[in-house]
Amino acid sequence: MRYEDYTWPMRDPKKRPFEHQKRTVEFLLENKRCFNLSDIGTGKTLSSLWACDILFENKLIKKVLIVSTLTSLQLVWASEIFENFTHLYYSIAHGSKAERIRMIQSDVHFVIINHDGVQTVLNELISENFDIVIIDESTAYKNAGSDRSKTARKLVKNIRGVWSITGNPRPNSPVEVFSQAKITVPNNPYLPQYFTQFRDMVVQEVVQGVWVSKPNANAIVHAVLQPAIRFTRDECLDIPPVLYQYVDGSMSKEQSKAYEEMRKNLYIQYDKGEITASNAGVKVLKLLQITAGVVKDDNGNELYVDDSEKMNIIMDTFEEVGRSKLIVVAAFVGVVKRLRQQFLDKKIKCDMIFGDVPMKQRTNIINDFQGGDLQILVVQPQAVSHSVTLTASSTIVWHSYVSSGETYNQMNGRITRAGQTKKQFVKHLINSKAEKRVVEMILNPKMKESQELLNMFKRHEL
Repeated sequence: MRYEDYTWPMRDPKKRPFEHQKRTVEFLLENKRCFNLSDIGTGKTLSSLWACDILFENKLIKKVLIVSTLTSLQLVWASEIFENFTHLYYSIAHGSKAERIRMIQSDVHFVIINHDGVQTVLNELISENFDIVIIDESTAYKNAGSDRSKTARKLVKNIRGVWSITGNPRPNSPVEVFSQAKITVPNNPYLPQYFTQFRDMVVQEVVQGVWVSKPNANAIVHAVLQPAIRFTRDECLDIPPVLYQYVDGSMSKEQSKAYEEMRKNLYIQYDKGEITASNAGVKVLKLLQITAGVVKDDNGNELYVDDSEKMNIIMDTFEEVGRSKLIVVAAFVGVVKRLRQQFLDKKIKCDMIFGDVPMKQRTNIINDFQGGDLQILVVQPQAVSHSVTLTASSTIVWHSYVSSGETYNQMNGRITRAGQTKKQFVKHLINSKAEKRVVEMILNPKMKESQELLNMFKRHEL
């Protein structure tokens, strides 16, 4: 079969691929090892599957391994294969080791496994002789020294095709691309053999433990991530704009008292030299927890304080969207659970997703939100910030915050994807100086998280 004769299977036969998706498919077919660095929501998953389908039809490959986040196994990859490629088969290697091995060795076109699941069945995966390994969210391997990254390098060592996918390969520092490049394009002539060599090329230590990018870091990063293709969302999708709103509020008396006591205590710790760049984030977290309505006692038990102002704003927003399809983001599991219960008490159909929610349950919850009658979805952002589509809603309310700009952007990208037809709103509830500083930090990609958090104490900005 010639490329020109390909029929581009899609769940809706009336639709056709975007031009940028066709160009991405051509690029993948031309490069056995490469990166797809296109923006969130630009259809990277489907482009990868089309490229595989063409290779299957031409009998150039027999079996493909897809490595992705736990949430994306069923919700993204399996769903796209099932709905668009009825002639192709897949298995999900999840569960007990015996079950994973059975799925890996099954007679299918695609085996789908999560990043951390690889190490458990590494030998079996290597023995299966996959033709292509697709690595979704390759930043899972941004730490070159982690066991996860070392395992990935062993997995793909003798694989012919490795396609790595991420919208942001260096979310925090240029050194994070070294491991991804070692896995995907180890023969790139600009990629040094050792991590320390690469580190010294792109960053320099200004004070102990604090590294900043060198002026030429981006050029070096670009060189080692080749071959690569990238399309921005604005280049390829006719999606309505995103509007960002910032709502300044105030804490309750309970919160203000706890916040002020904690703030004074933290400044004392800073003056004593007990707060450094490496632990500043942990310290700021305490203030963020109080602002979110959580206070931990000396035994580590979570005590809730009045946070009614944020709840009132969320309810007003829920009314504005017609009491239908609202996403509420909270940074802490205790807050996620509390918010869900508060919504249920108001007779609102609500569910939640956080790190410990099992994969099957996550799938059912998201399907219910996308196509069912679930009205509000409360999420911990780390649990759904990659690949998941939540376009049933066009509004996200940030109740409380993580300090990671990558997680923040990925979370917002869940509603800004192909298929979104409405103007999107991202509302930030800001009730303390700590929240305001963290929001400023995640909105400014040039800020270095560890140093900026430390500077908050240095300048007494909390």
